[in-house]
Amino acid sequence: MAKIFDLVNNNVVVNPEVLSVPQFSTIWSKDKTKDKVNAFKAFTYIYHISDWNSPYANFPEKRKEETVKADCMGDSNYTPTQEVIDAIKKYKELQETPLQRLLQATKNKVDDIATYLESTSIDDDNIKTIMDAFGKISTTIANFDKLQQAVQKEKEQSNVHIRGNKDINTDFNE
Repeated sequence: MAKIFDLVNNNVVVNPEVLSVPQFSTIWSKDKTKDKVNAFKAFTYIYHISDWNSPYANFPEKRKEETVKADCMGDSNYTPTQEVIDAIKKYKELQETPLQRLLQATKNKVDDIATYLESTSIDDDNIKTIMDAFGKISTTIANFDKLQQAVQKEKEQSNVHIRGNKDINTDFNE
């Protein structure tokens, strides 16, 4: 997948090809400001909510959304327009592979486990369950790390190009 957005000097940079995608083109064309300030602000929000390489990528989903609203939009009560919601969905579809979907689902479950452990008081009824969870955490972490490494390797392989703009993964492995 071609890179849609990039982060350069703390600014989201838009690949011009993104405007050929209807969801992004709509945001761009609806912005009537001279320098497309609102479109760039929306693209910044979309990038930080959706991109695997965003500095906010490791935040739990709810916390990420709250933090990005405050940090990037300057308004913790910001409500994304339907166009922004549609662009977020499309962005995720464009960058996501089956392995990345698996990693995201796993991250969500690890967050759920952390929330459970954080919010559960220990008593006679659940101490065994909690101790069993502690005993399995190192295996869970090791498997999660392997999955993250596999996704990272997949990303690196998809970005490898050779002279003549031939993609090693598609042009020579067919």
